[in-house]
Amino acid sequence: MIDLSALPNAHLLLANFSAALLLAGTVFLMAGRLMRSQGAGQRAATAESLLHAGRWNVWVGAVLAVVFFVMSALVIAAAQLDPIAAALASLHLRMSVAAAGLAAAGAVVVWRVRRQAPGWIVLAVLLVSSGAATLSALAASQLVHRHGIERQREEPRMPVARLNERAGAFAPAPVSSSASGAVDQKRNSAPSDRNHTSSRPSMS
Repeated sequence: MIDLSALPNAHLLLANFSAALLLAGTVFLMAGRLMRSQGAGQRAATAESLLHAGRWNVWVGAVLAVVFFVMSALVIAAAQLDPIAAALASLHLRMSVAAAGLAAAGAVVVWRVRRQAPGWIVLAVLLVSSGAATLSALAASQLVHRHGIERQREEPRMPVARLNERAGAFAPAPVSSSASGAVDQKRNSAPSDRNHTSSRPSMS
C-alpha cells in the first residue's frame, strides 16, 4: 500500500483548490460569454480576458480534480473507517469521481472551442462539476477533521523531567549565605561612613 504520510493533509488541500478553480473558471467563462455577446470595444477586450482566465482555471482545476480523485481512493483504501465514516467516504468518492469526469469532459470541450466562447451546455456541465467538487471537498474536510483520516502527525512531546533539567540549566546560580551577609554588611556600613564624614569639622 502506498504511504501518503509524507504529504500531510495534501488530500484536503487538493480538494479545496480543485473546487475553487472549477467554480471560478465557470463563473469567468459565463461572464465572458455574456459580455462578448453584448458588443465590441472595451467590453470585447474585457470578455476576452475573462474567457482566457476562465479557460486556464478550468484546465488546471480539471487536472487537480482527477489527481484528487486518485488520491482520495488511495487514502480511503488505506484507512480503517467506522460505519459513519464509511458512508461519508462513499459519498466523497461518488462526488469526486463525478467532479473529475465532468471537469475532464468540460475541459476537453473548452480546449477544442478555445477560439470562441463555450456553449451554455458546456457551461452547465462545468457548473455541475463545480458543485460536485464542492460537496466532495466538504466531505473530505469532515473525514479529515472529525474522523482523523490523514491528520497531520503531532511532534513528540518532551518528558517533564527533561523540561525541568533544561529549565535548571538556564536558572541563575544560588547565592551563598556568606556572600549575602557580606553584601548586607557593606550596605549597612555605607550610611555610617557618610555620617562620620559629615561630622568632621570643615577646614576653613
